[in-house]
Amino acid sequence: MEYAAKMCRICGDYKPLDSFSKCKKARDGLQSYCKDCFSWYSKTYYKSNFREIKIKQRLYKHKTQKERNIYLRNWRIKNPASINAHGKLNYAVKKGIVIKPKNCSICGVEKKLHAHHEDYNYPYSVQWLCVECHRNLNKEKRNVAAN
Repeated sequence: MEYAAKMCRICGDYKPLDSFSKCKKARDGLQSYCKDCFSWYSKTYYKSNFREIKIKQRLYKHKTQKERNIYLRNWRIKNPASINAHGKLNYAVKKGIVIKPKNCSICGVEKKLHAHHEDYNYPYSVQWLCVECHRNLNKEKRNVAAN
C-alpha cells in the first residue's frame, strides 16, 4: 500500500513524503520525523551539547591526523597541476592581477567564493563559485564521468 503523506513523530503533522529524509533501516525507507523537525532537533542538540561535541571532534581529528597527512601528501603528488594552478591564482589575487568578485557566478549570492578550474593548464581561467554551487558542479561532473 502506497501513501502520499506521512505523520512526523515529533510535530505530529501529516506531510508529503518528500518532506522526510531517506532511511534504509525504516520499513517504508523514510525517517520517522520530517526534515524541518530534524533540523530543529539537530540545532537544539548541538547548542545543548556544544562542549562534548567539540571534544569528540578534537579527539577524532587528533586520532586521524597521520592518515589525513598521508592522504593529502599522496593527493598532492598525484595532482601537481592542481597545486600549481591554485598557487598561481592565489598569488595573482593577492597581487591584484586577478580580481576576485564578491558574488557567485551561478547563484549570484554574496558568500565566500572558491575558484573552479575547468582546466588546470589555464590557472587564471576560473569560475568563481560559492561552496554549494562548487560542490554541486563537481558532483554533476563526477556523475557524468561515471556514466
